Amino acid sequence: MNVLLKTKKHDDEITNYKSGFDFSAFEINDEETLDELNQKEEILKKNIIKNVKSKQEIAKSLYEIQKLMANHRTGAFIKYLEYVGIGKDRAYNLIDSWNLYQTTNLKKVFDLPQRLLTDIKQEIKRNNEIIETEIVEIIENENPKEKLNEIKEKREEKEKQIEEEKIINSPDILEKKIKNIEKEIQKYISKISELEKEKDDLMKNL
Repeated sequence: MNVLLKTKKHDDEITNYKSGFDFSAFEINDEETLDELNQKEEILKKNIIKNVKSKQEIAKSLYEIQKLMANHRTGAFIKYLEYVGIGKDRAYNLIDSWNLYQTTNLKKVFDLPQRLLTDIKQEIKRNNEIIETEIVEIIENENPKEKLNEIKEKREEKEKQIEEEKIINSPDILEKKIKNIEKEIQKYISKISELEKEKDDLMKNL
């Protein structure tokens, strides 16, 4: 249950929001963190009521709340999501949206389908060389999925070439090539010897 605390300050009545979540069960007790969590939950609850129009604010609030809970008992954030009534998958997708927004500063990230958002996140993890401009290109493209696939194909082709070069230039492969060349040389030496002998035989008959 949420509680509104009323205090007096300069003869003006101030109403403070207090969460109904049991933070102490997860060893979250310091006043500063609790104050921040209460403030962010109030913003979160207000934006949940507004629904889709405030998706960016919900994502930001969830990101900040998760960050505040990160150094406390394991499971606090998951339990908190149950308390505010947001599914785990949806919450983490919103947090991913916020992380991507912080990288690109593009509000379009909040309109991306969940699957595409996950694919972009995975591509960033797999490809350490992916740069911010490429991420922006994906998001701003008329067909983000197609652009993402194009970047993935380029990366995979590059990785394939690097792997092939490693194989070609590996000591074992090089040694095998040298041995094959030596065998070919021996074949030619034998053939030359045969031809020399045949030539000598023919010369005798002159």
